[in-house]
Amino acid sequence: MEGVRFAVIPKYDECSVKNLYPKVKDDPEVKRFMPDRFPQGKLPDRDYFFNVLNTVHPDYVSKMVEHANK
Repeated sequence: MEGVRFAVIPKYDECSVKNLYPKVKDDPEVKRFMPDRFPQGKLPDRDYFFNVLNTVHPDYVSKMVEHANK
């Protein structure tokens, strides 16, 4: 993936893969970089997920982190 925007995300419940992946999993931009399926009960790696999300939707990630820090 060229032009990756790396992200350092605080470890708050509202910034968890478990919480956010279901909300963005059907987004076409996010889907491009995710496997079609995961083993049952598994989610994407946290760093990979947030780097993808920050690359394709940097404004969303920025607002999410800002909100979580409040």
